[in-house]
Amino acid sequence: MAASCTRLTLLRPHTVPLLYYRTRHCGDSDTRAGTAKAVSFCPPVESKYDWIGPPDRYSNLRPIKYFVPVDESALERKLRELRQETEDWNQMFWASQNLTFIKDVKGR
Repeated sequence: MAASCTRLTLLRPHTVPLLYYRTRHCGDSDTRAGTAKAVSFCPPVESKYDWIGPPDRYSNLRPIKYFVPVDESALERKLRELRQETEDWNQMFWASQNLTFIKDVKGR
C-alpha cells in the first residue's frame, strides 16, 4: 500500500536540488523506544535527486531517500548503502534517546 504524498516545497541548497514531501504517518501507534519507524514518504519514480522528508516524530531527524543511478558503480553503491545504514542507526539512536529523555522529564 503506497502512502499518499503531498508536495510542499522545492529546496535548492547550493546547486543540488532537494525535494521535500510530507505524508501521513503509517502505524504511528507504536511509541516504544527503539521501535519508532522513520516517517515514510514517496518521491516520484522518475526523480533523479535525493529526497529529504519531514522530521520524524520521535527522533526529529529528516529521512533521506537516496537517488540510485542506473549506472551506479559498486563503490558508489557501497557508499550509498553505508550512508543509509548510518542514517538508520542515527534514527534508532535518537528516537531511543529522545523517548528516554521525555520519560525522565515526565517522571520528575
